[in-house]
Amino acid sequence: MADEALSVQLLGDDGRLARALRRGRVRLVDGDGDADLVVRVQAVVRDDVGRLTQREFEVLEQMGRGATNLEIAETLYIAENTVKNHVRSILLKMSAKSRTEAVVVAHQRGLLQL
Repeated sequence: MADEALSVQLLGDDGRLARALRRGRVRLVDGDGDADLVVRVQAVVRDDVGRLTQREFEVLEQMGRGATNLEIAETLYIAENTVKNHVRSILLKMSAKSRTEAVVVAHQRGLLQL
């Protein structure tokens, strides 16, 4: 049962499902309107947090320490623009709206110790 997964593809969705999933406000009902299956939705729609590159994870760790882009660049010996690209990629992969949200989500999932 733990290996079972449900995949749903919507065509023409205007984002309402994604917003509902992020808030955990989705209920599955069958044709007669009865809730035969109740699903607890977890945090994000698109969750590629496991697909962070090693460098993205290093940047995320620095973000968790409250480092600025410039400080991250100096610590990791990379250009500040490269840090900005990594941050953008992290936010996209984690469906996070901000650096803070990405750090909080990573902490909640046990990826970062704060």
